[in-house]
Parts: sequence; structure tokens; C-alpha cells
Amino acid sequence: LLATATDAAGNSHSATAVYSKDTTASTPVISTPIAGDNIANRAEATNLVIQGAGAELNRPVTIEFSQGAHSYTLPGTIMANASGGFTSPAVNLVSRGFGGDAGSAPITVSVTTSDAHGNSATGTASFNVDTVVPGPVFLTSNSWGSDGIVNAAEQQSIELAGEGAEPNTLVTISIDDTGANASQTPAVTQSVMSNAAGEFELLAPASSLDLSSLNPGLIMLKITTTDAAGNSSLFSLDLTKDADAPVLTIDANAMGDNRVNALEQTAVIISGIASDGADGTGIVGGTVDILFKHSNGAGILVTGVPVAGASYVSPPVDLSSLPDGNIAVTVTAVDDAGNSTTTQ
Repeated sequence: LLATATDAAGNSHSATAVYSKDTTASTPVISTPIAGDNIANRAEATNLVIQGAGAELNRPVTIEFSQGAHSYTLPGTIMANASGGFTSPAVNLVSRGFGGDAGSAPITVSVTTSDAHGNSATGTASFNVDTVVPGPVFLTSNSWGSDGIVNAAEQQSIELAGEGAEPNTLVTISIDDTGANASQTPAVTQSVMSNAAGEFELLAPASSLDLSSLNPGLIMLKITTTDAAGNSSLFSLDLTKDADAPVLTIDANAMGDNRVNALEQTAVIISGIASDGADGTGIVGGTVDILFKHSNGAGILVTGVPVAGASYVSPPVDLSSLPDGNIAVTVTAVDDAGNSTTTQ
């Protein structure tokens, strides 16, 4: 700036001063990736950190979120560093009223910086939002039945079907141990795709779960469905694995000498051990079936012989209708899980 003054006599004097002109501030650039897809799911929206660069060096920045008519400004002072970079503290936008389903309005982030001369500039970025967690699925059929027990016949091919998954998305199905040895046994896992109606199925031979590697006792079924934004829900169900067949014996020397004479043939009694293979105790509510079969093919079947404790004793059986000769005695036991053993 040059200033010159001249009086009436024509004398003049000049003075100069140097000023700087600054009418703009540096515009911040927001660099935060939202999970790489520019969509904030529920987990991301509840722990969101905004980062960027290009702010005025060592100056405060203001960060505001807006969605439609709703807005929120982060409290406190957020300072840019000596390079103009900035990082916000984590913010839970869901608890502050932001979010919605995939069709909701996007969220806009505005970062404002100002220089020492009072100039300010604002950088903005927008991202979509889907914070609605899918509803849990439910089963429509399964291969273990209504008893919640997986037996030996069922354990190698677990099948199920369900509904309520996100349409056309991956459904992860796993079963694992929940007992003392759970950490030593990997979960058995299979993934399938749901259809356009949200239905899914795990069916052999294309897919099923083999639980042979899991320990007996309590196991847990877990079904996870995830939407396109990464929101997921979990369905869980406690089951019991009991794949141990009953321990079954027939007492030696039936009728004392393994022979049935004329006096004994109307009241033959068979006895033995019938215990749960898992713990050696009696089969709870269990029974055994006893088949007397003559070498000529004729036979007599006695069903529903009760197990008391860990043993069974048949009622007197009349074999007088069978001719003399060799008679094979076969005993079959089924435990409460449906495991069966046959001995002769």
C-alpha cells in the first residue's frame, strides 16, 4: 500500500505499508472408508470414526452429521495436526437417531475448518445407511425330530430347512460342542444360499452336516443370516448328541442249561443286561424285544419287555407251538435317543 500527501505549497510525502490478503481457507477432504462399500451397517454406524486431510494446520475442525432434517455436531474440540490431518472420536450415530433400512436417506458428513484470519471452508461426503438387523430365522423341518436328540443313525447327515433369511443371501449353519471339551473340537459348519423368499435348506446329498467329530452331550445349532450391508442375526437351538448304542447281553445258560424241556416249554424266561451306552445306567423308559426263532423259520416275538435299572427279565413265554430243535434267541434294545442294539 502506497500513500502520498501533498500540501498547498506543493510539498509531498509518501509512506508505504505491506499487507497480506487471505480470503480463503483450506477445504478439508474426508477420507474415511465406510467398510469399503460406502454403506454403514449397524455395527459400523454405532462406532464410526471420521478421518481426513486438508484442514488448516493446527486448527480446530467441526464435524456435523445430517440425515434429512436431522443433524448432530460432535462436541468438544477436534484439532487438525501439523499436516492438516484430522481424526474424530468414535461416535454412535444409531443412538443419536440416525439410520434406517436400505431405502433410507443417506448421511452427510460436513467438516468445517477455519484459519487464523476467520476464513472458513467446509468439505462434505455422503454415505448410505442400513442399520436394520434381519429378523431371526426359524426352522420348518429337521432330521432329528421333535426330541432334540441326535442319535447314531442321525449324526452323519443332519438336514434342515427354514425361513426368514434375507432373500438371496448366504446363510451359515454350524453346530458345535458346548461342554467342557468344546474348545478342543471344531464346529461343523456349512453355508447355503437363501432363495428370493428367504427360504433355505440343508439337504443331502448336496449338503448336510456330519456330527461324528463332536463330543456326546449338549451341542448347539447356530444359524446366521447376513444382509447385503453386513447386518446379521443369530438363531440358536440347544440339542443333545447321544450316539452311543445300548449295551445289551443275554444271560448265559437260559433255563439253567440252555435247554427247554417239556415241563419248561410253556414258561421260558430270558433275562440280561440292557444299559445306556453313554453312562452305563438303565435305559430310561426303555424296553427290549425278544424273538424266539426256530431253525425251520417259525418264530415267536415278545415286544415291550420293560428294563428295570439296567436289566430286563421277560415274562414267561410259551414255546409249545414250536417243534423240537434249535431255537435262536435275539434281543433288541432301543434307548430314548433311538439308538438300537441287537444281540443273539
